[in-house]
Amino acid sequence: MVLTVKDLITTSNIHDLKVICGKEEMNREIKGIKIIEVENIEKYLRGGELILASFLVYQDCTSSQFEEHLKKILQLNVAGFVVKTRDGFEKYKFKYDILKKYCREGNIPLLEISSKESFWNIIRYVLKGDEKIFLQWKKSCFYDSAHSA
Repeated sequence: MVLTVKDLITTSNIHDLKVICGKEEMNREIKGIKIIEVENIEKYLRGGELILASFLVYQDCTSSQFEEHLKKILQLNVAGFVVKTRDGFEKYKFKYDILKKYCREGNIPLLEISSKESFWNIIRYVLKGDEKIFLQWKKSCFYDSAHSA
C-alpha cells in the first residue's frame, strides 16, 4: 500500500497536525521515516522519507551550517517534514524559518505538531500503514544498533 503525506493528515489520529506549507504536494509518497538525531542525517537517508525534527540536534549549528545540511536533505527528495514545537522553541525559530523558506520554495510538505504530541504516534501510524517501510525501519534499527558499538 502506498502511504502519502495526505494520508497522514486525513486518516491518522494525530489531532494536533497542522499544515504549514506544501499543500500542493500532499500526495508525495512516504517511503520511510526518520527522526533527526544527528546533524548529518542526510548520510542516513535514501530519499522519500518523512523527516521528524525538533531542532535540538542543530542547537550548536550556525545558520549557514544548518542551511548546508538542509540543502543536502532536500536533494534527496524527502516526502516532507514534521516539526515539533516545544517549550523553548523560540531559540530555534530562525532555523525553523529557514526550513519554512526552503519548503515554500520547493513546495515540500511541512507539518507541525505541538509538544503534547509524540513523534512515536506518527512513526507507529507510518509503520502500520506500509509493511515495506516497517521492514526497512526494523532492519535499520538492528543494523544501526549492531554497528554503533
